[in-house]
Amino acid sequence: MNQRSFRLGTTSYIIADNLVNNARFLAGQVDDMELVLFDLADGRSNLPSPKETAELKAIGQIAGLSYTVHLPLDIRLTDDGSLNHPSILLAEKVITCTRPLNPLAYVFHLDGRHIRHLPQEDTARWLWQEHIMQALSWLADQAGGWSKLALENVEGYALDFLDPFLQATAVRRCIDIGHLWVDNHHLTVPQYLEHHLPRTSVIHLHGLDADGHDHHSLDRMSEEALLKIIQLLQIHNFAGVLTMEIFERPDFEASLARLAPIFSRLYTQ
Repeated sequence: MNQRSFRLGTTSYIIADNLVNNARFLAGQVDDMELVLFDLADGRSNLPSPKETAELKAIGQIAGLSYTVHLPLDIRLTDDGSLNHPSILLAEKVITCTRPLNPLAYVFHLDGRHIRHLPQEDTARWLWQEHIMQALSWLADQAGGWSKLALENVEGYALDFLDPFLQATAVRRCIDIGHLWVDNHHLTVPQYLEHHLPRTSVIHLHGLDADGHDHHSLDRMSEEALLKIIQLLQIHNFAGVLTMEIFERPDFEASLARLAPIFSRLYTQ
């Protein structure tokens, strides 16, 4: 057996409190906290103030807690190719206020809902891809380099939907296994994960309920399925972040309990 090479994380929504108190609660229990942020038109926002960012940074330094950041809106440009789209403007605000934390990754989705079923050669899809290339370059500049970006797969999209951007840029990947399960790719998850793991910096893991809804506790998934995933991370010495993307304390505690015997079996304590 060996030591675990990856960082285990979860979200900033485990206790019903602010970002700082979630970080205090999670410090010592996990290695990374994913900042799930919002800034709504009605004035509601949880973007950290400079004081809160300083507190998060101090907690991280003392407890060895790193941070990943999930950008709030699916990324795209305006129809005329401008950077003035709300997703870009909000991404800039989020990156600016979290930059002092030196996040391991900025995780984000692409907004391709209006073109995802069009053939690759369709003019509208081609134009959208050109816009996304511009958006990715801008994001990389803002975030501090391509290695800081983690492009996430989303349910409802083809498995190869992200391939043009992976082939044309140095963007990293966030593999959301829960989204693959939602789309009934249970049998192909190990192969998909192994194929894309060298390009991956973040993995999201969350369970499905009986109706196929995700972001539930990992104890809803079979130990065999979870063991296969963790074994792949062990075999390939995955050095990124495995985030339990769940949003309640009971689900967090049940997920830790679900993973405990797997970690005990595969890793020295």
